[in-house]
Amino acid sequence: MLGFILGLVNPTVLIYWILVISFLSKKRLYLSLNKEYLLLILFLLGAFIGKALTLYGYGKFSNVLKARLKNKTTRINTIIGTLLICISIFQFSKIFYY
Repeated sequence: MLGFILGLVNPTVLIYWILVISFLSKKRLYLSLNKEYLLLILFLLGAFIGKALTLYGYGKFSNVLKARLKNKTTRINTIIGTLLICISIFQFSKIFYY
């Protein structure tokens, strides 16, 4: 539930809003306070429901993905950890020997 709430206030949602508003602008439907309040409320409600359903779908898909990759995550984490240690050793030696 916390991830769902954090997803709603995520700054990357800005891209979503830019796309929605640009789509509406192309269709000659400009949103402003001069429009009817019902139209604005319906727009915001539709955007909220669409975003909520998208985030819910992401959550369900992540559970399926976790179940499929359960045995492989330990190996992937080991590989990533080894790479990070090698990169840190290289960076450390680069600082002192160059």
